[in-house]
Amino acid sequence: MDNAAATFGWICTDPLLLAMADAMLDQKYEDLLVKAGDTNVYRHGRIGSVDVVITCPPEPPRAAGATHIVQDMAASFIGIKAIVVTGFGSGVPGSGTRLGDLAISPAVIRNDRDAELNLTPTPNIAQRAVNVLEREVGADGSWLSSNLYPAISKSPDLLQFPQRPNSGLPDSPQLHYGSIGSESRDIQNEELGDPLPALESVIRIDTVIAGLTNLPIAAPVILGVTNYADSHENDTWKRYAAANAASYTKEIIQAITGNLMKSVQDLEGTEGIIPPPTDFKLPPFQTHQYPIHGNAVLLVIPTKNEFKRRALQEAFRRRVPGTVILHTLAVPVESGVGEQPYNEAGITGAHNRISNALLRLDSAEYQATFRDKEIGTVIVACIENYIQTDGIARPTDYGVVAIHNATTQQTEGCLSWGVTVPPAYVERARRFGFEGNRNCGRVTVGQILAANVPGLDKANWQVVLAGHSRYDLLKDAIAQLSIPL
Repeated sequence: MDNAAATFGWICTDPLLLAMADAMLDQKYEDLLVKAGDTNVYRHGRIGSVDVVITCPPEPPRAAGATHIVQDMAASFIGIKAIVVTGFGSGVPGSGTRLGDLAISPAVIRNDRDAELNLTPTPNIAQRAVNVLEREVGADGSWLSSNLYPAISKSPDLLQFPQRPNSGLPDSPQLHYGSIGSESRDIQNEELGDPLPALESVIRIDTVIAGLTNLPIAAPVILGVTNYADSHENDTWKRYAAANAASYTKEIIQAITGNLMKSVQDLEGTEGIIPPPTDFKLPPFQTHQYPIHGNAVLLVIPTKNEFKRRALQEAFRRRVPGTVILHTLAVPVESGVGEQPYNEAGITGAHNRISNALLRLDSAEYQATFRDKEIGTVIVACIENYIQTDGIARPTDYGVVAIHNATTQQTEGCLSWGVTVPPAYVERARRFGFEGNRNCGRVTVGQILAANVPGLDKANWQVVLAGHSRYDLLKDAIAQLSIPL
């Protein structure tokens, strides 16, 4: 590997962190010649398509020494565009941090009471990747293990982790974002415009990390929680924290290689709409007998989504005969198919929502509603969006519209027209795992699109990519159906 080819630098403040970083490499290279006077010892290789150089300060590390290491690395590898620092910290008791959690800062702030405290004005690619990753998954670190499994075969002893009581695996780590070196002041994130809380409220920062304030390249910092500030360090949990920090750093690099960070203009009009499949069919619903107190109709909508509730309610009010008394009731229930359904999980999710709402209506809390509103007919209607990936040329977002009359056992249903989706964003969403079934995703494709493309609406990205509002497509689908009275 040519020195100029290395574009990503990785500084580890502990030999264990170095070993974990080395285990994350997809391919390793031979030693390189470095600039005269550079005493760093480097490990280098590739993650995805990115050439990475890794080093660790000599023990015992000191802040000034760590700063020189970064400066020497930037001088020896002139192609480096981004640097990340991984280290350890102690959780503050009572702050909610747990062993193995990560504390993440886009950069170390100058800790000078007399200076104006600001993040680097122009975030580099690593800082942007950290910001995108936070927008994609928030505080959830359950996906971190996916980067560890491929490394286990290479370093099985290194990647042996602890178990919490009554659990086969460690609980999913949490990700805590904030600023380092801010003392008690909030720092503005220049890219997002949001205040960053001081990480010192959840984790004690060691002097090596706190001293990294004059780097030639702004460096995001990822710290693993190895102990609590009032207890001794545990080597087993230290290994787990190091592995999580290494996994997070690898994800930053993979996010950079994915080339997903775009502008709205880059994606505008790049996708299209396609007609729905013709083989749509809903499974039958279990029969429920509700008390009859009159002739009014109760429309039950089993979701918190305001648009879906409003669209269904407006459609019923327009199309139900004026002689019919219509009442609407929101009964939010789970779909059981995760945040992002794929393939057959879309129809399953719609069926589950209606079935779960029917079960809720059996409970005593709704008996007064039936009586007071003089209900004679119960109808449950729902909308469930999903991504079709199987048996189709390009991933496509469809909407299931289902209306079930529980009194007469009549059911109407259809699919909306679909909007095609760039495959890379679907793959990215699936990257963050599933709720058991691989068709039940944890993170929506809309969330991934909005995280990577500033200004894109995660709930209605369709209007930019395909020129058709998701809401209009769903309204058109609702209009196709007969109201089963």
